[in-house]
Amino acid sequence: MNKPHYTPDALRKRLSSVPFLAGLQDDVLDRLASVGTTQEVTRGDVLVAEGEAADTLFFVLQGRFTVTLGDTPIAELDAGEPVGEIAFFAGGARTATVTAARASTVLALTRSDYDAVAADKPALGEAIIRALAARVVAGNPARPHVELRAPRILAVLPVTGARLPEDFVAKLIRTAALSGGPVRVLSPEANEDASQMRSRISEAEATASTVVLLIPDTEAQPDWAEIASQSADSIALVAPLSAEPQPPAPLQTRLLRGLIRQNIHLVLLRDQASTPILGTAAWLAERPIGQHHHVALDATADFERLARFLTGTATGLVFCGGAAFGTAHLGMLKALNEHGYAFDMVGGSSMGSAMAGGYAMGLAPAEVMDIVDELFLKSGAMKRYTAPVWSVIDHQHFDRELRRVTRSLNAEDLPLPFFAVATSLTRNDITVLREGPLWRAIRASTAIPALFPPMVMPDGEVMIDGGLIDNAPLGPMRDLKPGPNLVMNITRAPDWRVRTPYETLPGRGGALRRMLLPGGKRVRFPGIFSVLSRTMVVNSERLMAHVEPRDDVILTMPPLPKMGFLDWTKGRALFDRSYKVMSEKLESHPASEEPRRGTGPDARLRAIAAELSSGAAHNTARAPRKTG
Repeated sequence: MNKPHYTPDALRKRLSSVPFLAGLQDDVLDRLASVGTTQEVTRGDVLVAEGEAADTLFFVLQGRFTVTLGDTPIAELDAGEPVGEIAFFAGGARTATVTAARASTVLALTRSDYDAVAADKPALGEAIIRALAARVVAGNPARPHVELRAPRILAVLPVTGARLPEDFVAKLIRTAALSGGPVRVLSPEANEDASQMRSRISEAEATASTVVLLIPDTEAQPDWAEIASQSADSIALVAPLSAEPQPPAPLQTRLLRGLIRQNIHLVLLRDQASTPILGTAAWLAERPIGQHHHVALDATADFERLARFLTGTATGLVFCGGAAFGTAHLGMLKALNEHGYAFDMVGGSSMGSAMAGGYAMGLAPAEVMDIVDELFLKSGAMKRYTAPVWSVIDHQHFDRELRRVTRSLNAEDLPLPFFAVATSLTRNDITVLREGPLWRAIRASTAIPALFPPMVMPDGEVMIDGGLIDNAPLGPMRDLKPGPNLVMNITRAPDWRVRTPYETLPGRGGALRRMLLPGGKRVRFPGIFSVLSRTMVVNSERLMAHVEPRDDVILTMPPLPKMGFLDWTKGRALFDRSYKVMSEKLESHPASEEPRRGTGPDARLRAIAAELSSGAAHNTARAPRKTG
């Protein structure tokens, strides 16, 4: 760690930018600055280590840090935040490890230093307590996943042995300038020493919401490449998709070291949008990539989406599970697209993964609906039954049809970033599928227990329907990117009761007669699929009820009256009704005038979501659902 030099005025200015210190008088800040020690750290330096004595309190003056429990990132800390305050004031050991995510500056206060200032300046202690309380309230130890933040500084560089294409750079700069906030773009300058490079980057960060550092050639400009990458919160590697992937050179490996995976992007270029996307897996195999992006040089929409990802404003679209009820997602999406809403990444659970996969293929919602009809009505993919040893449905016929409609594409080769969520019976947890055959990811996510056999992956992992654990996978979307999200959920009856007395349920003989003589007297008791469909969403609905919405919006749409979970014959009608309802809502709400970075959720959609959630869209009060 290096000790930088700051004038008293400069240090006071930096301390006043710390949110919970901003209201303190200058004399308190001057006293704090006089006893504290400023330190510079580089990416990968450990500021505090889990388990060590908490005898120093730190304030982040500039830069970013990653907090980890074991090997798992759980938070990112920016300028203006305290580090290690919980253990410092509790008097115990450090509860997590904090590592510099890029070149950063901190102010360190020993316990004796803090006690001296706090005794003389009580306002400091009060400010610290407020910050500590906010951190404890915001904490969620039950979910040890990093809350991603938009990068302040982004480095863009070519893969090993290449240069940044000039036409790509020009279009990216133009698009980034329109992303919604002040953006500064810096390139290497001749005869500039390391100190001047760092100073230029620091000045840019102070005046812009996002700083883009261009590294045209890492081999020809090693000093700029080193300093720019070490100063960046996030790095984007750029390569032609058609090139032969090469292992990273030692310099590039060093430039990426210390970044969490989610902050490493791979941008794969092709000249025209009509050029097929193939071979992405080879590029991903060589590098620790968190997000990859397919960009056609002739497609403005691709550059706009990339700019939103790189500035942390990309909008995610999440489809919940619900079998035939999922056609409501497609109707709502069609209306949203027609009113100018675009989405940068899509994911889903159970049948929501199939809807998401179709949209990620580049198909319009109406085209996906056509495939749904083709798959479930015309081809009868779920109507061919088998001996109920491993499943009820003949999976071979279903798998063939699924391969056909997904065109044997791989998930990583889709033009829009995609994921599917499945339940792993091997790891007792959810699995997020982003690579490999698209049909297999969808098949794993939709493997309803008993209806289908589980999907066994090439490594032997056993997968079943993702809806069992997370039927509306907003959490996985948040784990993959910062920025707002739109969740499409299905409204279900809040109270499900059976009025048929349990004692009247027929035994084996009655069940056989019901199978052999289906026209006989109906027993109004929930069947296997009704119970399965309800079971799959109980845990998910509990999770969604406790989700902090942040900037996300949840749109709900009820199924048609008397529409069953697997009633695909009503899918088209639900699609049409959902499209009509959403179109009317969008027309009745004027477009929001609030500034928007991106094309996702805004005040208009939040108002519509509130109406749909309350049932105002249908002017009906939902009574408890009854069976029997």
